[in-house]
Amino acid sequence: MNLDNQKFSIIVERETAAPLLSIIVPVYNVEQYLQECVESLLAQTFSRTEIILVDDGSTDSGSQICDNLAKRDSRVIVVHQNNKGVSAARNAGLEIAKGKYISFVDGDDFVTAEFTKAMQRVASEDAELFIFGYSLVSESNEEIRRANWKSQMLTAEEAIHNVFDYENSCGLKPAVWNKIFLRKTIGKLRFDENLAISEDLKFFIEYLTKIKRVMLAEECYYCWRQRKSSVTHSGGRVSDIAKTVETDLELYDLLSNFCPAENTTFLRWMVQDNIGWYRVGKQNAKSDADRACLKKMKKLAMAHPLRVLTCKSINWKERVIYAFGKY
Repeated sequence: MNLDNQKFSIIVERETAAPLLSIIVPVYNVEQYLQECVESLLAQTFSRTEIILVDDGSTDSGSQICDNLAKRDSRVIVVHQNNKGVSAARNAGLEIAKGKYISFVDGDDFVTAEFTKAMQRVASEDAELFIFGYSLVSESNEEIRRANWKSQMLTAEEAIHNVFDYENSCGLKPAVWNKIFLRKTIGKLRFDENLAISEDLKFFIEYLTKIKRVMLAEECYYCWRQRKSSVTHSGGRVSDIAKTVETDLELYDLLSNFCPAENTTFLRWMVQDNIGWYRVGKQNAKSDADRACLKKMKKLAMAHPLRVLTCKSINWKERVIYAFGKY
């Protein structure tokens, strides 16, 4: 099967019954954790599942592990592609997914034995997005802390508020991995393949603008592994960090139309996000090209100083720092 005029090797062995849930797992150099990740998915008692492993050009043994898992269990589908990043890997999975519902799991994470209950809840609730709690675990699987909330039904606008006003709400994380989406609602929506940072934020918020009802579950079904080598902890390339400002500005315009009442909430979050990423980029900058990216990033962030200076909900120091580029 050719997804974008490149050669893909796909191992497809499906169950007779059509899958209800498609779990998409991007795989890139996570050989140490991949087996545990997929085993946790295969151990679920909910059988109407397809597990789509997208090998994004792994240079370790991850590719072979994927193939071995597919040979062992007919629920596993493997896509091999040249390395193009996590967004392209998830998109490749979306192109062939057959389930009514879509979930994303990172190849170095895993789910709990109770993950099946999430699907049972989804099937019984009238919601277009299901969000469950998660545990942060160490590289050796020791639980660091839990992030969860009271089970409740929210509107999409309320969910957006809970994402960006994390100090006065339940603090939903704008990742895609502790959620179950409707494939029909996703439609043609895809991850931005030009982004290596905030690609999940953009996809998640764009999805929220397409729906009305969000179900929160207090149970923690997902285990998010904290690895020092991950982009979350290392910061990433400066050129990728610089794009976070463009993403935030795009989302500001999108949310201004979808839920203008949350403009102030998002603007406050955006200021903190831009300042935080700029400082990470400054620490990671090692060349003139990196410093040029940061200069462009700051210029773009300062394009609308009055919008920030007149927002009284933002700490006055942050307003000055942001509006005048004193990062």
